Amino acid sequence: MTIYIIDGNSYIHRAYHAIQNLTTSKGEQVNAVFGFTKMLLKILRTYKPDYIAVCMDYPAPTFRHKEFSEYKAHRKKTAEELKNQFPLVKKIISAFNIKIFEKEGYEADDLIATLSEKVKNKGIDVVIVTSDKDAFQLVDKNVKVLNEPKNILYDKEEVVKKLGVGPENVVDYLALAGDSSDNVPGIPGIGEKTAAKLISEFGNLENIFTNIPKIKGKLGTLITEHSDSAVLSKKLVTLVKDTPDPTGEMELEQLKIKEPDNEKLLNILKQLEFYSLIKLLVKEEKAELSDFQIANNDEQIKNIFNIIKDSDKLSFFISPVGIALQPEKNKAFYVPLSEVTEELTLIYHKQTKTVPASEIFGHLKPIFENNKILKITHGAKNQFTVLEKYGILIPENIFDTEIASYLLNPSGKNHSLSDISIEHLGIKIDTYEGNYENLEISEAKNIFCKKTDVMIKSYEILQEKLHSLKLLSLFNDIEMPLTKVLYKMEDAGIKIDETYFKKLSDEFNGELNKLEKIIFSTAGEQFNINSPKQLARILFDKMGLTPVKKIKTGFSTGEEVLTILAETSELPKIILEYREISKLKST
Repeated sequence: MTIYIIDGNSYIHRAYHAIQNLTTSKGEQVNAVFGFTKMLLKILRTYKPDYIAVCMDYPAPTFRHKEFSEYKAHRKKTAEELKNQFPLVKKIISAFNIKIFEKEGYEADDLIATLSEKVKNKGIDVVIVTSDKDAFQLVDKNVKVLNEPKNILYDKEEVVKKLGVGPENVVDYLALAGDSSDNVPGIPGIGEKTAAKLISEFGNLENIFTNIPKIKGKLGTLITEHSDSAVLSKKLVTLVKDTPDPTGEMELEQLKIKEPDNEKLLNILKQLEFYSLIKLLVKEEKAELSDFQIANNDEQIKNIFNIIKDSDKLSFFISPVGIALQPEKNKAFYVPLSEVTEELTLIYHKQTKTVPASEIFGHLKPIFENNKILKITHGAKNQFTVLEKYGILIPENIFDTEIASYLLNPSGKNHSLSDISIEHLGIKIDTYEGNYENLEISEAKNIFCKKTDVMIKSYEILQEKLHSLKLLSLFNDIEMPLTKVLYKMEDAGIKIDETYFKKLSDEFNGELNKLEKIIFSTAGEQFNINSPKQLARILFDKMGLTPVKKIKTGFSTGEEVLTILAETSELPKIILEYREISKLKST
């Protein structure tokens, strides 16, 4: 059985400095929260502890500040952007159902020491998650220190390898060498190597004082003159193992790993826009939560359209192998199709009774052209292509979840149905990247009906959010009509004079051949003009031109660099012309 005790402040500060410029769409800085949450998830998933706790500094001076007014005094005042993130981190820890320990007058390190002492005496192995070397003094056969970013687990041997002294002498080592991160003075003039050497020779600090007469020269003088500083430093770095329990008598059962409060956690992560972390947390919705039915005979088809014609909305998704239709929440129908046309390839489900596509779309025509029924889909332009092939007019009353998602978060990278489901419904759905031909009909039913299920369930949420942000008019009056216009433009394409463009391409080829000969002649050899590495060799090594900009792979030969070089040399000028014509030809 193992407990992981996390030094909260250590990792919040580390995340704040490691991750730059992470803000929400509202401009709220959340880099420290994101980094800490990611680390916490990694601890839970990778190491699977039996128990867990987070210890944090109380935002007030400690007994160490009373002992030494300069303790940590060199540190800059905590930035407001970081200070504002501490309550958010605590909310996330709480949502994970993890206990937080903090106590006025003490540091997180003291609480870690106290907690370690208590639980190891109950036969529990301890892993302290921190990057603070103070914690090395706690290491023994039952206690280890994990530096999570570097993935180093410190036991006794690793501590010796790191500092040159064992855990039992870490406080003596820091008393001599000091600790600049906490402004612990130590003895001026004694560094880490000298401290380790003295401890190796004499043992602890007290024995070093006893043997000062044996320590010759300047070193002995330093120890004599600054012994008070060393004693104070040892007191400052020694962790307290019996702090008063901040919440009363601690019961080990309180620290047992529990299921997180998913609703609370997902709400916080959505608020912070941590969608990549949400994907790791949400669970797949069970297919049985919604009623997905296959319809592939006349009676079933008739039943579907009787339901649809009396509905006020319909979510739909047309795939190459079938169509999913959903007139209400939690009830969707999948119709396997069986027609192949020149314009649209519809693949048969093997050994399954299917319905001719022309028959289904014939039933759908009056429904899709009925403006009283709202049509909900995702990626409307792709769906329009199929509808028009079967003579169905583009629906007037339509809601595209993809466009709605984009309007709500234009800076977001992903607006897939899977992302919408996670962000707005808190549900993970299957994504299928393979060949539809390989799908069994039951698999196709679940995959495509889940899509329509997400569409119809997210519609009201997206609609309400658009309304609250005053974006509904933009969506209805501009974006959706524009989608239809763009589809028409893409479908119509543009006419080109093929003969003229063939002639133009030949002219470009001729010009490129001429320039190529001039380039090779000027360079004095043939080389791959399109290779930045070979071009750099010619320009900078062979011709001796002065490099302008260095990149990872050598010296840059980009347009900006060649333009500068062209002011004093002919070859870069010709290469720029070659690139321009080459780009025109490829266009």
